[in-house]
Amino acid sequence: MVLQSFLLTHLLTLFLTLLQTHLTTPFNLPTLCSQPTGSLTGDLELEENREGERSTKTVISSNIALDETLCYRRTYATTNILGFTRNHTELYTITYDSLKHVYNFKNTYEFAIPGTEITCWCDCPGGSNHCDSHTDSCGKYDKNEDTCVNWYDDGQTLEGCFMPTGSGQSCCNLDIVRFSTDSYRAVEIASPITVAQIRLNVIDTGPVPPVHRVKDRVYNIDLDAGSTSDELGV
Repeated sequence: MVLQSFLLTHLLTLFLTLLQTHLTTPFNLPTLCSQPTGSLTGDLELEENREGERSTKTVISSNIALDETLCYRRTYATTNILGFTRNHTELYTITYDSLKHVYNFKNTYEFAIPGTEITCWCDCPGGSNHCDSHTDSCGKYDKNEDTCVNWYDDGQTLEGCFMPTGSGQSCCNLDIVRFSTDSYRAVEIASPITVAQIRLNVIDTGPVPPVHRVKDRVYNIDLDAGSTSDELGV
């Protein structure tokens, strides 16, 4: 009698160990489930289609914070063609994996760092008139008219000029050029979209092993747009 009791206890311990291994190792289930916070509400809805088939749907509402895992257990029965009824138990784990902001691009353009090139010459009084307010300095040096600006000044000093009286003139062109071969990109971003990542695991836990996974899915939910629903079925 003592031997039978020892063997029964040993087999029961082995069975529970195997069951726990099937629950935790293959599916990476969390060891502890978070306690629900706030209010926990539920509804039972009865639906009937055009063919007269009826179905029930259970809706549970609960709060969940980042990195928390909510666990629910669902039990139902099925009947085979021979009339035998079998009870099933499913474990639902809902994990709040991450929260992120996604920024979309509204506009973009490439640009380079600008540099300048300045070319000037001076015209002394008493000689030929090579520089005046109408001189096209950019055209003289074949500069791009879209990036080049003419500049004229008639109040220059006479240093270096032969005639000591009068005033000197200077004509210049200021050309905008590319400072280097490097290019840069500017982007205009839109308002962020808040996305929550939820992981759902549904595990069929019995009534007897082997335990198998019914569903393992990750949902990316746009919190700015509304809610996401998923029909699991029986």
